[in-house]
Amino acid sequence: MPHTGDKTPPVARRRVGNGHGADGRRRAGPAVVNPGWADLDRGLFSISVAAELAGLHPQTLRIYEREGLLDPGRSAGGTRRYSRHDINRLQEICALTADGLNLAGIRRVLQLQEETRQLQAELTRLRELLGE
Repeated sequence: MPHTGDKTPPVARRRVGNGHGADGRRRAGPAVVNPGWADLDRGLFSISVAAELAGLHPQTLRIYEREGLLDPGRSAGGTRRYSRHDINRLQEICALTADGLNLAGIRRVLQLQEETRQLQAELTRLRELLGE
């Protein structure tokens, strides 16, 4: 039933929390997040979406891949699929470029960070063996 004189769109006039969506249909229940979303290494995003999330041009992502800074997964058809981990790495690369590093410098920083993570994991393992 139309509301005369009310300028509020019909969708906005609907009661909130009535178990119905904006289209008036009954909702199935609470939203369930896809379990794949929790996997940081699962390729979820196309190159255009990944570029937008990182604030970069898709061609920049291709350059980073060619330079060895990024290694996205591939679909069965060969399409690049970027993970949440890849997006985080892109944001880290952007921060390093903003600090004035060139691609070779960024590559070295990322290598050193990975070596540090591996050494910390080894140190933790050795401490557990010694019972510390």
